[in-house]
Amino acid sequence: TYSKIHALHPYLEEQHLRFTIKILNILYTYRKDYQPYFIYWLLPFQLSYNNNENKNEELYIIAMHFNLFIHHCFLQWSNIYTIANEIMIDLSTNDQEFYEHLKSISNIRKKNINPKDFFKEIISLENISNNNSIQYTNDLISDPVIFLRKWISQMFVGIINCNSVLYLWDQFFMIKWNIIYIKYATITILYLLRNRFMYAKDYNDMRKIFLDEPYLLHTLDIQRAFIHLAIKNYNPKYISDMNQRLYISKSLNNIRYLTNKQKTYLETMGIKDISLNLIIPIVILKIFF
Repeated sequence: TYSKIHALHPYLEEQHLRFTIKILNILYTYRKDYQPYFIYWLLPFQLSYNNNENKNEELYIIAMHFNLFIHHCFLQWSNIYTIANEIMIDLSTNDQEFYEHLKSISNIRKKNINPKDFFKEIISLENISNNNSIQYTNDLISDPVIFLRKWISQMFVGIINCNSVLYLWDQFFMIKWNIIYIKYATITILYLLRNRFMYAKDYNDMRKIFLDEPYLLHTLDIQRAFIHLAIKNYNPKYISDMNQRLYISKSLNNIRYLTNKQKTYLETMGIKDISLNLIIPIVILKIFF
């Protein structure tokens, strides 16, 4: 798992992997149960504990707390389905352009469809009434909603960078894992990548953005966007401009453009009868090859 997921590469070292296996073995001895997604949920606990003096005791403490988390905090799979579906419904109503673009490119050149990208629970609850189950599975796995389910089912571990994961988990614990805030976090990441998705042309582009590019988001951007949506309850349409990462655009006539996406977001101001038009210049660098 660690070797296949870019967001987990910083922890691809023997000592960490051995420690992970020991904790999961303790958990299995107690629960008589193991699920592939446990390895994702466990990582934030490992990052939160760092008792180098007594590693053996730390093993049992983490395993105990992790077991409590599984029992009391993690969402039901039906809730994961509901959150992902609600986001897509909201998107179809409030941002039809974005919604239609995602649905359109998801059906173009559907190569590299790999069911192993997803836990079986993400798909298994579907009521398959179509006689052609292979075609049904391919259509389902290419649907954008399935990627949202993946984000939520992993609780964003292995999706975004670990500092961002710890920030979001801290918020979730403070509000007792209320599903509305998990929905806000999912929308936050989705809209931070909106401009990237709008450049995508087919399923393979879309898949790469869903699986690889959330990790590249800056923690500060995720924090600002989450506060904007979850705390201040502002419109998510402004979130895409909060992504300050520098992206390389497409080549044109052997010239590659670097677009500086560091945009300034202005809060609302209490001044009446004044209208301001803000024009932000975009810095373009030409690199000749």
